[in-house]
Amino acid sequence: MTNFVGLFQSQCMLKKIAHKIIYEQTAVGFKATLDFNSQQVWAEASTKREAKRKVHELALALLVNESGYSERSHCPHITSLVDNIGVANIPEYLIKSSENSSDHNLSELAVTLFQSIESGSFQAYSEFKRILKVRGYKTHQDGGGSIHIWRCV
Repeated sequence: MTNFVGLFQSQCMLKKIAHKIIYEQTAVGFKATLDFNSQQVWAEASTKREAKRKVHELALALLVNESGYSERSHCPHITSLVDNIGVANIPEYLIKSSENSSDHNLSELAVTLFQSIESGSFQAYSEFKRILKVRGYKTHQDGGGSIHIWRCV
């Protein structure tokens, strides 16, 4: 599951946007209201935690729609793609031709990683490698258009 709270907070920090969340108990559970950037978003759920997740998901979508992702420190976009695909669903060999995959997220991940490698910045690839390491995987980029991914034992 994507960490919408963390992604939203990271985006606010990078964009220097102040935000505030308020919880109210309702008949069905909880209502979370999030104020940021002169806007207000709210969501209801049976638990406080779920209301918090939902309101951050809505706020992140609105924020990204208005100003795009900021990726200066860490790459929330890479984290989001890996979360959406699922580490176990990423193929053992991610090859440059994966850019034509029928899975939109996998295709976008491949494009982003290979652009990062080819540009020489390696920022997105380094973040991808870090994310997978935390989740028990290793990666190796062979320079020939493929990235080998395997589970550490």
